[in-house]
Amino acid sequence: GNDWDNSAPDWVLAQRVADIANNRGDTGAPVTNAAAGLVYPAPITNADDAYYDASGLRDDRLARLTYDWDVASDLTFSATAYMHENEGQGIWFTPYVSPFSFGQGGANVSPISVRTTEYDMNRTGALASATWTLGDHEIEGGFWYEYNDFNQDRRFYANTRQAPRPTLEFMRNPFATQWSYAYDFETQMFYIQDVWQVNDALTLSAGFKSVSVDMTVDTNVNGFAVPTPGANNDLDGTITSEDNFLPQVGFTYLLTGDSEIFGGYTENMRAHTLAPAASQTQSGFDFIKANTNPESSKTTELGYRYRSGPFEGVAALYFVKFEDRLLGFSTGAGIIGNPSVIQNVGGVETKGLELAGSYDLADDWTLYGSYAYNDSQYEEDVRNPTTNAVIQATGGKTVVNAPEHLFKADLGYDNGELYGQLSLAYTGSRYFSYVNTAEVDAYTLVDLSAGYRFSGEMLEGAEVQLNVTNLMDEEYVSTIGTNGFNAGADNQTLMVGSPRQVFVTLRKSFSPAPEEGLILRRRNLMFRRRFSFSRGEHEADTARDTGGRSRACRKRMRDNAGAAGNGGRAPGVRKNAEPDRIRLVRQAEQGPADLERRQRGGAGPLHLPRRQHLRRHARPKGDGGQVCHAGGQARLPETAREHAGLRDLGRSRLWRGRRRRRLSDEG
Repeated sequence: GNDWDNSAPDWVLAQRVADIANNRGDTGAPVTNAAAGLVYPAPITNADDAYYDASGLRDDRLARLTYDWDVASDLTFSATAYMHENEGQGIWFTPYVSPFSFGQGGANVSPISVRTTEYDMNRTGALASATWTLGDHEIEGGFWYEYNDFNQDRRFYANTRQAPRPTLEFMRNPFATQWSYAYDFETQMFYIQDVWQVNDALTLSAGFKSVSVDMTVDTNVNGFAVPTPGANNDLDGTITSEDNFLPQVGFTYLLTGDSEIFGGYTENMRAHTLAPAASQTQSGFDFIKANTNPESSKTTELGYRYRSGPFEGVAALYFVKFEDRLLGFSTGAGIIGNPSVIQNVGGVETKGLELAGSYDLADDWTLYGSYAYNDSQYEEDVRNPTTNAVIQATGGKTVVNAPEHLFKADLGYDNGELYGQLSLAYTGSRYFSYVNTAEVDAYTLVDLSAGYRFSGEMLEGAEVQLNVTNLMDEEYVSTIGTNGFNAGADNQTLMVGSPRQVFVTLRKSFSPAPEEGLILRRRNLMFRRRFSFSRGEHEADTARDTGGRSRACRKRMRDNAGAAGNGGRAPGVRKNAEPDRIRLVRQAEQGPADLERRQRGGAGPLHLPRRQHLRRHARPKGDGGQVCHAGGQARLPETAREHAGLRDLGRSRLWRGRRRRRLSDEG
């Protein structure tokens, strides 16, 4: 039910259930307390109804060094070297493996152990790019190289009858290791692209990338023991994912001063991850290597943008064709740790429509709405590659975790001091069975936020904000697939959504002193350029936040800025001229060639073509109304294409999460 959860902090109950499960033979572990009997306490009916507790821990260390060089007025170069070290543990209390199974039991030893999935990662890499502006062309090329030394282990740690181990501390001193693998990932990528400003109305972009990823695996432990060299459980080998030509082309065409059309075609590939090693056998690895290919996608998109007065909107159609889609079938309760069965389902076809628009109802009121329709289906059945017999009848079935309909609406108010927002989000029903025999219902969530910005010498920059999530206290299933997916509904794979929650936030922002200089100030001095559809001219509206504000808010900021240049225009300055301070800050951030490229909306690496997305009022997460202070951007629920698995295979979405962008040509 909706209120069912782990049994923590009731350690006595959790151990009683484990003892009963052992006594009944449900876990396969030795009897640990015969006096506990054979009957589970109601309403529990088996050992998998509830576990004691779980958590996830990470410790990251990152470093980066970047060098930017304006080689000439029309040539720039940039290079970055980086490293990332990571230690992590996924923690789960399990009754299935305990010290008693290894002859290490005792009166004070708990029948419940802590099972971890541990990983150590050491990534080092470098990326570089060069951009050459040649007349109406901007030619860019670059590469990326990374080496990832990755280790993954499954270990078990003992608890005492008196108390469990803390879940927010890294586990040490295991009593058993079920498996341990060493992986090496070597990634190489090269790309080149050209953005051509054909005329004032038409922009074309074209390019390609070449990708190669080698994944090597070596076995340290398998089946609680070091494997015999050359045995089937001594998994060792390399699998390569490679495609030397992944083209991307696109265009934008200005129809009038208020509208434009855009389109593009993109091919992409998702490299093999750990899936080929999931069988934990050499024969399984060799079979997957010989009979499967990396997943690939081909995406076509066509859209229309319009802006007039207080309204702006965008509509787009998309079609995505997947090939060699791999599915992982879970083979038991996740806590048991059975390996998934990897199957190639062949093709997946995804098509859909996305709509978004915003309307300024009044100076302080704005209405925003978006809708996405998605139709994603498996094209083929899962078949035995030897006999061609149907294993799972997935052909024509809807892709798991892919809602057909998504809708979002926001009503925002902001008068510069008082602000608020009422949001409604609808998510359609989703299947969690590959053959569509099990699904979760659709749900609608309502969120509310309100806040007040203080003023005055001492209170300038201070703000109080109230957020209420799931205002109507809707009971719903949020995340699905936590234990993978299967043909049926026989594995726990659902997570209950959060109930109503109330948050109060107090914040105070501080502006740097003018004498700190332009280079230091530029981090807090955000600006945006708005390009007219018919010309390349632009104006910069500076502010301390990342995006659009209500018309009244923008006017107040211009009035307050005055001749100082913070978005206001001093007397005698042309409408499309940048204030001097903004121009100096921009030139401090980038070279002339880069500035020219950004003014023409050039595409960045691996995002061909760059599309001018719909921009609306950006605000800190949970903020209400338009924002006139520093802050990040909130995010909407993922689009249907993400639910269809497009996050890894690649097309930039029409609007990314809750980032609503003002209709413009900004980079």
